[in-house]
Amino acid sequence: MINRLKRAFRTYRPADDGAVTVDWVVLTSAVVGLGVVVLQIVWGGANIFATNVNSDIENIDVVNYEEGS
Repeated sequence: MINRLKRAFRTYRPADDGAVTVDWVVLTSAVVGLGVVVLQIVWGGANIFATNVNSDIENIDVVNYEEGS
């Protein structure tokens, strides 16, 4: 029984077929995580900018010129 486990371990240890998949999953999750962080930063800044533009537009006085005045 022990010899079978040793033999199985010896054949399993050098096999690195799944290592590329694990690397791909880790790198992809890191890129997605960074993308979420950047999106939150940009979204917050864009929201503040849009609020400021909205308040500036609301504060503009519009003069209506009537004909004959």
